[in-house]
Amino acid sequence: PGGRTAQSVWQHQLHRTHVVVTSYDQLREHHDTMVLQAQLLITDEAHRLRNLSSGVSKAIRALNPRYFWMLTGTPVERDNLDMASLLSILAPAQFTKKSAALHNSVLRANARPFIKRRSKNDVLTQLPPLTQVIERIPLSPEQASAYLGTGKMLSTNHLKRFAQLRQICDIDPVSGKSTKLDRIFDILSEIKGLNEKAVVFSYWKIPSEELYRRLMEV
Repeated sequence: PGGRTAQSVWQHQLHRTHVVVTSYDQLREHHDTMVLQAQLLITDEAHRLRNLSSGVSKAIRALNPRYFWMLTGTPVERDNLDMASLLSILAPAQFTKKSAALHNSVLRANARPFIKRRSKNDVLTQLPPLTQVIERIPLSPEQASAYLGTGKMLSTNHLKRFAQLRQICDIDPVSGKSTKLDRIFDILSEIKGLNEKAVVFSYWKIPSEELYRRLMEV
């Protein structure tokens, strides 16, 4: 009953609209109701279709639209199989999955008429000037102690120890002390006071979780 109800809703709504905005999951389940109507298809995050055996990829191919645009920010040109798979959906008369056997330069040359790229130079004039501020923040006593202790540890896995040292510079995993997070919290407080927004990137999960906890307490 649930599936039949959803199917009937799709069939009813498709006859009442010219544009349908939906998810890949919904399209996979109900693509058969819009085969006749899907004359123009625009797929965002199109790299999700590169697995030709997936249900979503099969649903897209079943629509057979007259006009088809794929949008993706993933550099699929680096992998011949991914690129050939997407091209076989976009232009099945010219490409198949076996096109991946071509040399990368040949495949990219054949694909050039079907690809429109937006380079950095295309949007550079629309971007505000970059402002970069570098701050040197000393470690807290707890961080400094953990850093020295880890540095003295005997280990043949130098990459692992280097990663541990980097993590301690962000936050001491034992005490939770972090002068970096203290400073970020102050900056975010100033930004909030100006009613502006900010994005904070972190290589590690623990500092992000601790910063989130602090912000939720405000």
